[in-house]
Amino acid sequence: MKIKEGYTLHNIANEAILVPTDENIGNDCISLDPVSADLWVAMKEKTSFCIEELTETIMSIYEVDRDTAHEDSIAIAETWLEMNIAEL
Repeated sequence: MKIKEGYTLHNIANEAILVPTDENIGNDCISLDPVSADLWVAMKEKTSFCIEELTETIMSIYEVDRDTAHEDSIAIAETWLEMNIAEL
């Protein structure tokens, strides 16, 4: 999986907003919750990543156990794919 190109993350009024920079992906801005924003930033620089890397990143940023981090990683990855801000 990888973060889809064509978005930049901005902090607007204390809210994390993905702003499209590529007209081919549309004009809609996307709001991210704080956890998703932290993870999006961490994963953006990677050429690709897997659920395990996302799990490890969650565990390194937040004090959660592996099972919780793994479940959250799967949910976040599925949401990012549905939102079309990540791709396989």
